[in-house]
Amino acid sequence: MKNFERFVTAATANMRKNDGNNLKKIESDDGESYHYSTYGTCSKDIFIELDGDKLKHVRFNGGCPGGLTAMGKLLEGFQIDDVIEKVKGIPCRNGTSCGDQLAQALEQIKELRAKEQPTNELPTNELRENA
Repeated sequence: MKNFERFVTAATANMRKNDGNNLKKIESDDGESYHYSTYGTCSKDIFIELDGDKLKHVRFNGGCPGGLTAMGKLLEGFQIDDVIEKVKGIPCRNGTSCGDQLAQALEQIKELRAKEQPTNELPTNELRENA
């Protein structure tokens, strides 16, 4: 938890404006950590730490501190897909909510992970040469 606190402090110090590139992966000794810049909500940022496909820690910067702290704690240990299913599309203002923003962040993390995974497939021309 202390490393996560340092991660939040460091990421907060380097906050950037929403430029359409909302997700930033942060190198961490404790696992995968991400900073997501929200839009359309009272919270401005979400800090996410994962343990495999499970949420390890979630912290919102800004917004309703009681509700968002509770939501973060309640969702810890849940599978990414289960969290997305539970909070995606919940409205609050501006057609989104802090929960909806968390779901969008998790979807972007899944997309990023898919791009980072090496593929075991050979290009088509290599398949022909090896046949």
